[in-house]
Amino acid sequence: MFLSRLDAAVKESKAAVKVANTTPTKAKKSPLLHDLNEYLFDLFDANCMEEFHILQSFEDRAMQAFIDREQNETKGNGSGDFDHVHLALHKEFVQLFEQMIDGFLKQQDCTIDEVFAEIERYQQIRARDGIDGDEKSNIENSVDVVQALTFYTDFTSWANMMAENAKLRLRLKAMRK
Repeated sequence: MFLSRLDAAVKESKAAVKVANTTPTKAKKSPLLHDLNEYLFDLFDANCMEEFHILQSFEDRAMQAFIDREQNETKGNGSGDFDHVHLALHKEFVQLFEQMIDGFLKQQDCTIDEVFAEIERYQQIRARDGIDGDEKSNIENSVDVVQALTFYTDFTSWANMMAENAKLRLRLKAMRK
């Protein structure tokens, strides 16, 4: 359900058209979008959060498959493609990611449907002229949330990021020697 709703939000975002002859309404800052956007940022950057450490532990475990792939490619043994192990790791990551978002939403006493309703609302008005500060902030938060969710739930984006991290880790290891 989460991913299908995300796909719908992405399609709406890409298909957004300028709304003609619509009088802008004064919007209040959407705490839901702001807080979710902050949570997503903190999930990957705030090492004081328990969820950050859970994701870090998963990434450390998953990273070995990407390091092995990189080392095989360096030796000329690899095809450069990701395999079923990487796909299974991404599936596990997405499940973990969804659990964390669901936990956050429960703490906020809201549902994923409410999040996507907010996103859809601000995607529909994003091309309109005369947008005020709070409404502009809501639109930016809706775009950021969709981009973050899309990036991490897309296998190719996630796997490429993990492969780049594996290359970096191998370079750092070689420099230490």
